[in-house]
Amino acid sequence: MRLGSEGLTLGARFTNAWSKPDLGDPANGRIKSETMVAGLELGYPVLRRQDANVRAALGFEYIDQNVRFGRSGGFVPLTRDHLRVLYGRIDFDMIDRSSLASLAGYSAGEPQWRFAGSLEYRFGLDIFDASNGCGARPYLRCFINGAVPPSRVEADPTAALVRFSGIGEYRPIPKLAFTLAPRAQYTRSALLSYEEFSGGNYTVGRGYDPGAVIGDTGIGFQAEVRAGRMAPNARDDLAFQPFIFFDKAWVWNRNQPVQPLVSDPQELSSIGGGVRLVYGDRARLDMTLAKGLEKIPAASAQGLVMRKPDARLLVSLTTRLYPWLQ
Repeated sequence: MRLGSEGLTLGARFTNAWSKPDLGDPANGRIKSETMVAGLELGYPVLRRQDANVRAALGFEYIDQNVRFGRSGGFVPLTRDHLRVLYGRIDFDMIDRSSLASLAGYSAGEPQWRFAGSLEYRFGLDIFDASNGCGARPYLRCFINGAVPPSRVEADPTAALVRFSGIGEYRPIPKLAFTLAPRAQYTRSALLSYEEFSGGNYTVGRGYDPGAVIGDTGIGFQAEVRAGRMAPNARDDLAFQPFIFFDKAWVWNRNQPVQPLVSDPQELSSIGGGVRLVYGDRARLDMTLAKGLEKIPAASAQGLVMRKPDARLLVSLTTRLYPWLQ
């Protein structure tokens, strides 16, 4: 929603999600997890040009994560995280000005170079029934008088962190692109699970389960070499782009109460390749074959063991349902 004529906007969002992870034999019990996130954000365009944009944002998030454990006869609370987070963020993007004229085979959609990023500062507030910390070891505050502990007893719900994500592209020739997408997070405190840096299929580390490695502080990148183009010449035309990639991530945890199976930094890396197909402005198909290179903890009949993941074929189809024929 716009506020005035200078570009100030007010936005709101709400997400409610739930999951029931598979623990194997139902007789051993089940886990139910529910996450609710509500947020408000003020945004303002600090700079608006054809070849560069900068936008500032200030927002608040109300986050509840509840995990329960039990059987069909009933479930009991296992962990409870209530986060109230204030944040400030700067988003920016830059593009090669000469490519905007669609000369020498480049275009605004596939320029000779471009870079975009987001820098965010977040800190928790002790308001609106936010979770309390468990105090010093042995964290008794979270286990007496019927208290439900947080996801990490060592975590500080009012912790502050700095987070960055970006993507850069460079094309020495129009049909060859090198891309690098860095991600990083730094904090001096242990964090609740929602705020942690994670590596895996949805962030950095194609070929691993989402959240294969999780930490308070982390850094990683996705690097790709792409051939071909992703911009069809007509609505009924087909464009394809083969690519190869390498992903890498490291994470560190603070104030861990027990000795972890893997010492810090935990890391993962993966390689692979695939192809992206685009049919006009109607459909896009992404196919990726990914192989993890690092061993990570995995469940087995003998308990947790270190194991490399098997190669995975990842397929994603995005299409317009309406108006298909317009």
